[in-house]
Amino acid sequence: MQQFFMEIVWAIARFFMNPIVYITVILAFLLGYQRVKRERRQFHRRLLWGGSEVMSMWRDGLLLGVIISVLSLAFGMTVPLQWLLIVTLCIIITLVLFTYTFSAPIYAFAVAFFVLWLVTKQQWSFTVWSYTFEGMNVWGGTVVCVTLFAAMLLIAEGMLIRRHAATFASPILTKTKRGLRGIEYKTKQLWLLPIVFIVPGDAVSAMFPYWPQFSLGHKEFAFFLFPMVIGFQHVTRETLPQYVYPQLGKRVSRLGELVLILGLATLFVPELGIVGLAVGVLGRLFITWQAKRAQSGNAYAVQPKKEGVVIAGVLAGSPAEKMGLVVGECIRRVNGQHVQTEDELYKALQINAAYCKLEVLDHQNEVRLTQHAIFVEDHYRIGLLLV
Repeated sequence: MQQFFMEIVWAIARFFMNPIVYITVILAFLLGYQRVKRERRQFHRRLLWGGSEVMSMWRDGLLLGVIISVLSLAFGMTVPLQWLLIVTLCIIITLVLFTYTFSAPIYAFAVAFFVLWLVTKQQWSFTVWSYTFEGMNVWGGTVVCVTLFAAMLLIAEGMLIRRHAATFASPILTKTKRGLRGIEYKTKQLWLLPIVFIVPGDAVSAMFPYWPQFSLGHKEFAFFLFPMVIGFQHVTRETLPQYVYPQLGKRVSRLGELVLILGLATLFVPELGIVGLAVGVLGRLFITWQAKRAQSGNAYAVQPKKEGVVIAGVLAGSPAEKMGLVVGECIRRVNGQHVQTEDELYKALQINAAYCKLEVLDHQNEVRLTQHAIFVEDHYRIGLLLV
């Protein structure tokens, strides 16, 4: 038992030895830097501070990683070291390309399984350091566990998109085909899930002699606390992000549920594992294509209107957020004054320094009134990004 707990401690320590962790942190900082730079250039202020992507990367995926790890340990799900090494390589490649349209784990899992199957079929063999990489029986527990892990991570990806993607939807000022101004929203985010993988056999000790193992009966096992990365990238213009991403995330989670059913059926018919992985890959590609196609038209949900100023973004914790203002709404009057530009809005704010009243046209084209205390010296901090 003591050896078991020591292995857990070592697994946590080795988590931070994985280069994926540091590559992901650096890239998340770059994402925040690029977003802040673009927002300040176009709107003279930023919505979220530059480290928000890094904080979200750790915070949002932690609980999901723990849940998947507990399930994998409870059901004794094991994966071969060869497969895990190929997954690592796939993740690093997708990260350094800096485009995360195809950074869903289902792609890396399917590619790794196909490569492992091909190595086995062709009877290839090559040595990496002191470890000999060769084929193995992929139709036993391997195909079952890979399919089940793929299903759980699809469900997790859908939950992350549904809950957090809209938060990082950054407004981009662009021009329509008619030469008018419009706003499109770009979400580009990485999430890191710490997941425990159990690797059976003596393959780990052959490649990494310093890697402790524990015994269960006559079999040797090793723990890998692996930094699984989920990348997401999408641009929306015809529909507001708060309406797009909950539906998009729900479709991804439902796809994961379908793959999970196929993965459980793999326990009885191993060949269904290939079907599950194929359904996962093709389904995820279709969801991506469908979501992109839905936003490829010429219409913009956020663009200037004849009367009032349209909200492109709302800063968290700002007076604008406390007044209940949301992206896409149109401010028509401020303190009784008609406003058409940002300058007119801020001048109208100073009419009543103690309390400002706004007339807002919401998404249902219904007029509502809202008010909040605004000080003269703080009028520019109302927290609005305007078209």
